Amino acid sequence: MAHEIGWFVDGRVIYQRFYGAVTLEELAEASRAVREFVTEGTAPVHGLIDITAVHQHPTSPAEIRRALRDLRFDPRRGWIIVIGVDPITRYLASVVFQLLGLRFRTLDTFDEALHFLALHDETLDELTLLPTQA
Repeated sequence: MAHEIGWFVDGRVIYQRFYGAVTLEELAEASRAVREFVTEGTAPVHGLIDITAVHQHPTSPAEIRRALRDLRFDPRRGWIIVIGVDPITRYLASVVFQLLGLRFRTLDTFDEALHFLALHDETLDELTLLPTQA
C-alpha cells in the first residue's frame, strides 16, 4: 500500500503520506481511515496530506470524488492541507475538495503547512506542532 496515516498532534492533526503509484482503492481506504480519526479526535481535526513522493495518481475528478466520499463535510473536521502539489494535482484537489465541501489549501512545503495551521487555529501554535512531528 502506498499510504501511511497517524496522528501528528494527538487527537488534533492527522498526518497522511502517500507515495509511489496511488490507486482509487487506496484513496477510498485512506478516506475511511480519516473518518475514524476525525471521530476519535477533538474538533477541529485538521489533516496534513504529504504527496511529495507520489509519481502516479488517478486523474478523473468524478472517480476521485467517489473514492473520497467518506471525507464529506463533517463539522468536526478542520483544514485539509495538501503538501507538495504539482499544478495538475492542485487543480484536481481544488475541484474534488470543493465538491466535497471541505476547507483545504495546497502548499509546497511541510513548514508552510505547519505555519498555516498555526495561523488559522488559535489552539495550535508552531511550538505545539513542531516537537510532535510524525
